[in-house]
Amino acid sequence: MRTYRAGQAVEDYCRQCHEDRMHTVIVVDGAFQPIRARCDFCGSEHNYRGGPRGQRQPAAESRQPANDRRQPATESRQSGTGERQPAAGSRQSGAGEQ
Repeated sequence: MRTYRAGQAVEDYCRQCHEDRMHTVIVVDGAFQPIRARCDFCGSEHNYRGGPRGQRQPAAESRQPANDRRQPATESRQSGTGERQPAAGSRQSGAGEQ
């Protein structure tokens, strides 16, 4: 496991830029692992997230099969009777509309 010191460069995911970017280590823990980092591109400071997103593998249980994804809330849903029901956020009101 690599060790770091404050001021060293480390690659991490920047939540402000929404990209993997180079960061400067600001704080390390007792095991010399980064705790906080500052993005060298935008200057935002955040907790170290464990490295760039491109190198991390998602957990197996967090992945869903393509056929198991839920419908977006904006689409109509079917009721148990076979009738189409409007999505929860849509309104059906004729009063006051012109």
